[in-house]
Amino acid sequence: MINLLCLLTWFTALVIGMNHHAMDSLAHPVRLLEKSYRFSTPDGKGTVQFPDKPKESKRTLRIGGNSVTLRLATYATVEGDIFLFGYADLPTQPPDANAILQGVFEGLVRDNPMIQLKNLVFGEQKLPGQEITWHTDDRQMVCRYILCKQRLYQIMVLGSPQFVTSNTARAFLDSLLIK
Repeated sequence: MINLLCLLTWFTALVIGMNHHAMDSLAHPVRLLEKSYRFSTPDGKGTVQFPDKPKESKRTLRIGGNSVTLRLATYATVEGDIFLFGYADLPTQPPDANAILQGVFEGLVRDNPMIQLKNLVFGEQKLPGQEITWHTDDRQMVCRYILCKQRLYQIMVLGSPQFVTSNTARAFLDSLLIK
């Protein structure tokens, strides 16, 4: 289980570093996209509303004697702002959801002490989760992790401060539905 948390931590750190180029975030106004694309997990248990069709990828890892597949959907704007939705099915249902979420947070803080945490209770099912924020002078991230039985969901926006605090970014984060 710890290796999976390391993987998720590594992936989040990788995305934080993606497209990290110096730019004046105020010089590029956030465009509200007119398109919309409803993305759904293959089993229909999780859906999210992207601005347009995302790129999908997956990676299967052997952890202990188990295979764990991390599935991702990402959409990047021409300005370098990123919308991301991902999930991984854990080998077993964790007995303590808060321990899993705390492990994700501790792994991220180890690599980025500027990270802040807010605990969440997600949806009508009152699923355990957390919202993690991170920022530098020109980049920000808001990432939510939600645990539903054996599945750990991740939804994130990363980009300029103007983008991350925009209605578009908030709408994307709030569009997550878990059945």
